[in-house]
Amino acid sequence: MPYPVENSADGARAVVKGGFQYKMNGKKMTRKIEDAKDGNRNVDNSYSSVHVCGKLVASNLSEVILHSLSLSDSEKKIKEPYRSEFKNTRGYFEMSSDESKVFNDCIHDYISFPELCVCIIDTPEFQRLRRLRQLGVTHYVYPNATHTRFQHCLGVGHLAGEFARCIQRQDPNLVSDVDILCLQIAGLCHDLGHGPFSHLWEVFMSRANAKQKWTHEENSIKIFDKLIEKNGLGPLFKKNGLNENDIIFIKEAIGGPLGDDGRTYKGRGPEKYFLYEIVANKTTGIDVDKLDYFQRDEYYLNVGTVFKYERLVHFMKVFEVNGKNRLCIRDKEAKCLSDIFMDRSRLHDRAYQHRVVQNIQQMVLDALILAEPVITIKNSKKNLISLSEATHDLDAFQLLVDDYIFFKIMDSDDPRIVPAQNLLRRIETRDFYSLVSEWTPPHGLTLSKKLNLNKMLDVFTQVHPIPDSWGLSIKDFGLAFKVIDLGEGDKKRKVIFYDKNNCITNEIGIHGLINVPSVTLYFLMKESSQIINPNVHEIVRKWIRYLENNIESCLTDM
Repeated sequence: MPYPVENSADGARAVVKGGFQYKMNGKKMTRKIEDAKDGNRNVDNSYSSVHVCGKLVASNLSEVILHSLSLSDSEKKIKEPYRSEFKNTRGYFEMSSDESKVFNDCIHDYISFPELCVCIIDTPEFQRLRRLRQLGVTHYVYPNATHTRFQHCLGVGHLAGEFARCIQRQDPNLVSDVDILCLQIAGLCHDLGHGPFSHLWEVFMSRANAKQKWTHEENSIKIFDKLIEKNGLGPLFKKNGLNENDIIFIKEAIGGPLGDDGRTYKGRGPEKYFLYEIVANKTTGIDVDKLDYFQRDEYYLNVGTVFKYERLVHFMKVFEVNGKNRLCIRDKEAKCLSDIFMDRSRLHDRAYQHRVVQNIQQMVLDALILAEPVITIKNSKKNLISLSEATHDLDAFQLLVDDYIFFKIMDSDDPRIVPAQNLLRRIETRDFYSLVSEWTPPHGLTLSKKLNLNKMLDVFTQVHPIPDSWGLSIKDFGLAFKVIDLGEGDKKRKVIFYDKNNCITNEIGIHGLINVPSVTLYFLMKESSQIINPNVHEIVRKWIRYLENNIESCLTDM
């Protein structure tokens, strides 16, 4: 049992028998040990950083629980034979050294980062994330969903470090302190390259500049390089024991393999393959990126997710599988994993791909495409470039954030921008595109490819053209679709389980854990006044009938 705690009147301090003082619930309380004797002592996991005679001896209480603390001659050794529930140590523990910084987070309570991470956070490239909403335009439907990628990246960096420490406690030879620092940095920087309006910007880029592929993962790696060079952080990386190979590992933890064949990792060998499964897991899709945004988005959306990561971390171990050390999960936690993917489906269905959110995204996308030839931004050479060109210019990209784009369009006096301004104004007055109809593929139809919306409209007008006498054109229609699946490449993803005897049992495909919901296609009318035209519904019904019988003509490879 923990030592009894005597609370002061204001509850800001707690004194424990034997000379112990704790920092509890985020309030500064230090733990002094001046007359401690050898032996085992239980510690209450609700407390935070541990000091001995004013000296920080552990920034994480689990370190006290799992390891012996070597004190000076005047200070004795504390030992703890067990580690209690991971969930009781969430919030984690303030590192009181001058070089570290503590953040009060609504999801993980008090989290801290070492000096190098703090220096990365305090750069213009990272601070830009404060001005990017995590969920793009979703706040038009869920007013509280205004949280930012800055908050999310802090959470991912924190969880990456904590998951790596948990593995290190199981076997210190598996994970080094440098590995932990690298994963914290990868977690912090994994979204540096995101454009405005969340993932909608990638759709815009594919329309505005289809010949030049752009992804936020590749852009994050480029900005990470720029962040180090422009802010002079190279010496600090070396000071913390990070070499070129470690920087490669950080980039691979963000964006995937950098080997010449596109499949081989260079930063770490097969003995540490499991490290790549922590921040951005390309194998199973279960990683700390998802675990943070599931909980963070649920906090602001309140749509009823159920999964909590604290239990899962207890049942993750590293085993050698086919020549690689892999992160494996206890077999009895299969139901826990199904909760993860059910939560993903629930968030996509009720929030990320909500019908009205999809509608607004289509309006913003149309506004961006209309603004592309008109709106310009100065690059580092003071030349004027378009929005899509600015996305490829790392200096100009720094300006591309949600509200900047919105007001850049609305403030323009160029008459060519009026249609885009009208669309954004319609969003503000909630004059959205009108929903004409929606279509779901017949039961049992599995789409091995995805719907190509541009191709679909072209096909529709070829097989069922709109008569001129109807007063309509294809430009009056819009399409949006909702796809609720288990994530990119879900069919190939395998989760490796082990049993109570620490033996690998089997690999279960994600599809074996949960059924996959379906696709919904929305037919939109861009001018709400035209919804009363009876010809609108007639032509849409013809298109749907054609789609049901000839869906392959409207698909593209995944």
